[in-house]
Amino acid sequence: MMDYFGLVKVFWLNMKTANPNQIFKSLVDNGIDFLERSVAELEERPKYAVINFCSAIELFLKARLMLEHWALLITKPEKADLDDFNGGNFQSIQIEEAMRRLRSISKQDFSKEEIACFNQIREHRNKLVHFFHPRYVSKPDDATITEVVVEQFRGWYYLHKLLTKKWRKEFDEFSGRISQINRLMLQKREYLKAKFEALKLQIREEQKQGIRFESCFFCEYESSREKEIVGELVSADCLVCEQNTTYLKVVCPDCCGNVSIYELGQGTCKKCGREIDLDYLVETYGGKKCPKDEMIDPSRAYCDECAFVEFPTVVLFNDKGWLCLSCLTLHEKVGECRYCNSFVAGDLEYSYLSGCVMCEGKIGDLGDD
Repeated sequence: MMDYFGLVKVFWLNMKTANPNQIFKSLVDNGIDFLERSVAELEERPKYAVINFCSAIELFLKARLMLEHWALLITKPEKADLDDFNGGNFQSIQIEEAMRRLRSISKQDFSKEEIACFNQIREHRNKLVHFFHPRYVSKPDDATITEVVVEQFRGWYYLHKLLTKKWRKEFDEFSGRISQINRLMLQKREYLKAKFEALKLQIREEQKQGIRFESCFFCEYESSREKEIVGELVSADCLVCEQNTTYLKVVCPDCCGNVSIYELGQGTCKKCGREIDLDYLVETYGGKKCPKDEMIDPSRAYCDECAFVEFPTVVLFNDKGWLCLSCLTLHEKVGECRYCNSFVAGDLEYSYLSGCVMCEGKIGDLGDD
């Protein structure tokens, strides 16, 4: 079996005379190969399953970034050299920077949960590669394997959604191979099932105490412990897949069914199929005011947490705070940027100099000069 560095060497050799489209395909092919190896090695070599899975995520993010410009894959794009790039003689970015560039340059939004999940996998991988993990020194037990399955199940949920929904057009050519990997991943659900069976007694005892459990949006087991934050804003903590998330309970405008909004202001009614989007949520929760009123008493603001800037998504929520309907962050207050005068939820103390989500402040403008 070819090792990681062997795969990378072959990849760059194949790229030497490649055009951008061929490079994109090579990155995706390499990512799929790492995914397949990750699934195959999960039970016997979970350490390498983690390493390969992390490499796959990184390659898919780079592939999407490659569609913007090849120089964006380099740590210092201002010093990019095409000959060095074609020869593989450069230092490439990693997961965290790839997501940052996708957000800032191509305006690809990532939820807080996606960012946290991918970074957790990256940190796990780094500990295995650059140091060691005591649970992998000897032959891993079932608990260790289950832990890796849980981590990869969450990671695959987010990656699969990117490849088949948000980036469906870009990765459509690989839909068949992606579906095949999805089937392989689902075969590992037996570990989640075993964990759910072991937790059933604990769940029943907590239900007797009045704690509410719902079907988990991610693993689909009735193991998601719910807790009200404010009104319809709920936190969910799944005991099986260990996914911690926040969602908003919304009433479907068509059939009055329940719709759960988990991220980026999107949700689907399970009863009638009605799609709820961010525009609908802002109109529903944000109220309607004339422009003159907005100048005095804003009902909407921009969010400094998720940096969504197409339109303001932060609204006054149940008189308990300001809720961003895109990332579901609950802010204590909103204010006016001291430089551009935009209404923003976040820390604005030094906004005149450093700016806000809508501007770069005085320092940024001086830098442009």
